[in-house]
Amino acid sequence: MKNTKGISIFIIHSKTDKAIPYAESEKLFQSISSNNYKELWLTKDCEHIHSYRLHKNEYTRRVLRFLNKYLKLD
Repeated sequence: MKNTKGISIFIIHSKTDKAIPYAESEKLFQSISSNNYKELWLTKDCEHIHSYRLHKNEYTRRVLRFLNKYLKLD
């Protein structure tokens, strides 16, 4: 992650993920250069890779906002 200069990165991870602790995503997020556009969203009450299924509206809103903000999709 340290060699990702100029790349936009959005990490989504559930705090209740039993497969991979969310602290791993926090470590990744911290390792991303401050020169990057980066965002971390920690969801709740989801198993591994189920954040979208349980938070569809907020997930869609956050991802579209990130894409529009950092990738200028307008």
